[in-house]
Parts: sequence; structure tokens; C-alpha cells
Amino acid sequence: MNTLAQVRPGASRTCEQLLVTLHQAATGVIDLRLKVNGAALDRPERFLLETGCFTLRDATSGQTGPAVGNGYWVFIRPLPKGRHELEFGAAFTTHDFRQNITYVLHVR
Repeated sequence: MNTLAQVRPGASRTCEQLLVTLHQAATGVIDLRLKVNGAALDRPERFLLETGCFTLRDATSGQTGPAVGNGYWVFIRPLPKGRHELEFGAAFTTHDFRQNITYVLHVR
């Protein structure tokens, strides 16, 4: 689960204000989970990372402005050859949005 926020053209919000907004969104994440081959990751909430402020060009509008991102990111060790399943997901308490994803990987 990850989120990106950027300042709309003409808006007077600062990166620091965006960071507060994203922090509030991250605290509203529930049912955060990750399983690799059926084994659940312990305490996935500890993997919340934040980008800090950066400049983003919106390809749709052509506008450029400050943006920030945060989310739950996990690096896993290389998997041995064979079939593997990665299951992950979460939900926001503040929005009607839920992720429930399964990847089947075939490592050669």
C-alpha cells in the first residue's frame, strides 16, 4: 500500500503539509499483510518508508511541482528455483480502498 501526493498548480501547500497528510493516511492503513509461500511477515507495519520532498512532473498536465510519497515496501531475499506465491494487501480506514493481490512467480 503506498500513496503519492503532489501540490496542485496554484495551490499554496508546502511539502511539509503534504508529509502530514500522507502520515495521516499511513496511520489509517489496516489489515496490512504479506505472505511468501504461505509464511506471514511479522509486523509489516514496521516497513513504512517515506520519500521526502521531490519535484514531480505530471505527464498528463505538464505541470511540475513538489510531491511526496510513502508506503510499505519490503525487500525479500532471492527465491530459489521453482514456483512461489507472494500474497499482500491492506485497506485504508479513511477511504473505500482495499488491495488483495497474489503473484505467482516462477524462478528459473
